[in-house]
Amino acid sequence: GSLKKFEVYNPSVKETDASLDEIFVDTGSIVSGSSCTVTLGIKNNSLIDLFDIRADLCVNGKKTEKKYIKIIEAGKRKNIKYVWIPDEAGSYILKGRILNIIDGNSKNNTREISVEVHNRQ
Repeated sequence: GSLKKFEVYNPSVKETDASLDEIFVDTGSIVSGSSCTVTLGIKNNSLIDLFDIRADLCVNGKKTEKKYIKIIEAGKRKNIKYVWIPDEAGSYILKGRILNIIDGNSKNNTREISVEVHNRQ
């Protein structure tokens, strides 16, 4: 016979869990007044599909944009992209956050990076 893949129930694993695995900017040098893409990588660590997940991007503590993901299948990952245009040069904290799910582990729902924005040459 053939062996099929199956999932084993583990009571220590909460029923649902999504994690914000990474946050990154698509360009090496960020320039004030120019757009760049900020990507949030979100993984569904659950054995079931998750629906209507909200993903927020905050810049220096202020929410700039929220997006909704209709579905992330069990065990899969999705990238959400935001366009960000910094007004001026300086240091910024970009923070991603996922919400709207009943989450067994909310400690992995945020991630942040520090970026430097340069003046246009």
